[in-house]
Amino acid sequence: MKIEKELGGYSRWQTREYFSFVVGASGAVGAIRDGNSELVVSVVKQSTAGEYVVTLRTNRPTIKRHVLARVSLGNPAAGTPTTPCIAYFVDGSYSQHAQTFTIQTINTTTGAAANADSGARYSVELVGSISGVGTDAA
Repeated sequence: MKIEKELGGYSRWQTREYFSFVVGASGAVGAIRDGNSELVVSVVKQSTAGEYVVTLRTNRPTIKRHVLARVSLGNPAAGTPTTPCIAYFVDGSYSQHAQTFTIQTINTTTGAAANADSGARYSVELVGSISGVGTDAA
């Protein structure tokens, strides 16, 4: 986690958190990478295709809201994906109390929920606020 004072934005103090995970066969979660920060407690595959619930550690500054949650999906180790997909942070899924949120994967050809190819890496950037909203100049 990186805490920064960012001037010119709506919030005085922002956090930036990064992690990634790899999926295996049928969307099973493989290696989680978070830079030994122990930010990620777990990533659990749900029954819906391509849906994952991420649990973050709770002993960190309380994030009031995520102002940006970016998820990118890299190609599998085999090269060209057989199932072209995008992944996104499900809006409204963040629970401040439980420190969980949901990621969903969509097949770009059909528009339906889908598992990414085995070996695909999800890279996640969370930008959040740990301070109250500032005020704009009149």
